[in-house]
Amino acid sequence: MSTREENDKQREDKMKENGGKTNMEVKVHKQEQKKDDEIEKVEFSLGSNSHIAQSKRPSDASDDEPSERSWTRYAILSCSIICLSSLMANIVCFNFTVLCMPATYESLSLNHTQYTGYNKNDRTLLFSAVAVGALFAVVPVSLLISKYGSRKVFFMSGMISSFATAAIPFVSPYSLNMFLALRFIQGIAFASCLPTVGAVTASWASLRQHGLFMACLTTFGQLSSVFSMPVSGELCTSSLGWESVYYLHAIICFITFIGWVFLYTDLPEYHPMVSKTELLEITAGKSLEATSKDAQSIPYLKILLTPSIWGVWIGGLGDFVAVNLIHTFSPLYIRTILQYSVHHTGFAAALPVLIQFIVKIFAGHSSDSIRSVSETTKLRLYNTLALGASGAFLCACAFVQRGQGTLGLTLITLATAMFGFNGGGFNKVKSYDTVGNIVNHRF
Repeated sequence: MSTREENDKQREDKMKENGGKTNMEVKVHKQEQKKDDEIEKVEFSLGSNSHIAQSKRPSDASDDEPSERSWTRYAILSCSIICLSSLMANIVCFNFTVLCMPATYESLSLNHTQYTGYNKNDRTLLFSAVAVGALFAVVPVSLLISKYGSRKVFFMSGMISSFATAAIPFVSPYSLNMFLALRFIQGIAFASCLPTVGAVTASWASLRQHGLFMACLTTFGQLSSVFSMPVSGELCTSSLGWESVYYLHAIICFITFIGWVFLYTDLPEYHPMVSKTELLEITAGKSLEATSKDAQSIPYLKILLTPSIWGVWIGGLGDFVAVNLIHTFSPLYIRTILQYSVHHTGFAAALPVLIQFIVKIFAGHSSDSIRSVSETTKLRLYNTLALGASGAFLCACAFVQRGQGTLGLTLITLATAMFGFNGGGFNKVKSYDTVGNIVNHRF
């Protein structure tokens, strides 16, 4: 018998031992079996009766299934950032247009330069109406998200904000009360932003990427100003007028939220573009409460009685008060104190928040990467940088004289940029259950 015939004989005997399969087929079968075992682990973490996990089993997958290593969670992250920024921009654009729009019942002159504008009391009411609306809606919106999911609730918030923003040019010239009502509605829509940040992070971020997701998602305040301020400055000084600022923001918000509702799902297990490998990466190490839609009710009493939570709230209060002060009044400060032109004010107001955005991304990534210190130590360090250093620069801004544009802009940029470290501070809060699994409560 020749050597070739002997090899053929050995190959046939080997195939008989493998049930008629070649060595390559046996190897592929073992790889598929390994994937089955991994998916079963996910099923166990989601609950033995989970039909969601069963739908991701390899045996049910079609031949044209997406690549094993998909990047759907990053598409979700990007879309969420755009929607959050768009909703916030609808509110922020008034902070600039108050410089170039007439007050109620006031008309611009023929050259569009002579007008009085809203007085101090009216501006105060219009600024605060958003905060009142958000405060009024924050608890109901959080409960609605817990019951119906962020996909439906956040989408409705985006639609409400779009229509309210588009209505401002029609209402503001004739009724201050109606203008206040629209700003109040914008505040109600804004109340869904932070709960949505928590929901997206808890559902779509892996444990190793919580800081990155949280830092990226909470940049919507900075990104909204980076877009809204220069665009508003250009439109206000153009022939299109201040009304076009609101129309443009409303259209962008409407389009982005239409994209959101088609792309986003409340859990990655429901998304048709999430591969088995990506699902394993997202759910690895998470407890049943973190990966199941039927999560336990939020322990409000335990939260209120936890001293650490009060520390987080105090830090958050200081951060939001200062950040909102800068975002709300920086255009007025740059225009009236630093004496920039209306056109240049838009770009000058966008510079500090652009740098803050970069710092926040760096803070979130570095917080996840540093392993040599505890999470508590990192949180304290980043909070100190965010609040302490920013407070010092804000105090220095009080001594800037009228017309010192370069010095004033430098100080307000430094103050604003340092707040970016909150991406690794109070925004990233984790509590551990008794078995060591990380459970993220969305406050």
